[in-house]
Amino acid sequence: MSKIVLTITVLSLALFSCKKEVTNLQDSNFLNVEEKNMSVVAKRTATWCGPCGGWGFDLFADLKQQYKDEAVFMAFKTAFTYVSPEGNTYYDRVNDLFGIGGGTPRFFFNFDTINGVNHAGIGSIAQHIDAEVLAGANYEYTLSDEKIHLKTTTKFFKAAEGDFVISPFLIVSNQVGEQNGHPDGPNTVHPNFVANLAHPINTQFKDPWAYKVATGKIEKGYQINLEFEVYRNPDWTEEDISFALVLFKRVGGTYKFVNAFTK
Repeated sequence: MSKIVLTITVLSLALFSCKKEVTNLQDSNFLNVEEKNMSVVAKRTATWCGPCGGWGFDLFADLKQQYKDEAVFMAFKTAFTYVSPEGNTYYDRVNDLFGIGGGTPRFFFNFDTINGVNHAGIGSIAQHIDAEVLAGANYEYTLSDEKIHLKTTTKFFKAAEGDFVISPFLIVSNQVGEQNGHPDGPNTVHPNFVANLAHPINTQFKDPWAYKVATGKIEKGYQINLEFEVYRNPDWTEEDISFALVLFKRVGGTYKFVNAFTK
């Protein structure tokens, strides 16, 4: 009798933990995913860093203007813990995974330094935008007092093979605080701060970087819905909050950039 009860319990838990995932190719509640590449323009920066508030701030603003609606902008910032203490984790983690290198500000593009960093790597932004689209994503979210509930749809526009994952980064803007080297000093408005990573609903497992969307041989047209949640500061409004969805192909312990999306 105890074995029967145990079997039923395990089966129930398995179904409960997977019920937020939709993976069929038929019409479902999928979000519309545009067949479009978006590059990632990212920087490692710090509030105590003088050049970060000078040319680093200016270059970030110029690139946002130049590549509006064509790129995802992410500021991996340290010493900004009063906004979100988790930000320091991702400031360190991105360097551990991708070898961005020391010094701030440090600009990198599409999570790769092969074409250089800072001004030298800017050409890789347009290269990805103009490339053939393998896969893309879209999202929508709702707010509660303490959490953000995030729904994502990922779609493959070409057949593929391998292990593909998504990193749903919480991006917070319009946060006022100190920035050395900036003319506004303690009243500087900080944009596109990487505040946290959303985690799947109904699981205790929290990967420090990304979550599976597809593995093995993947058909053209394959889609998957995933649902996530992440804690929020109640002072953050919808105008402050966005998400950077970044798709990677995982090869061993490394991550190869595939595409990104924000809105």
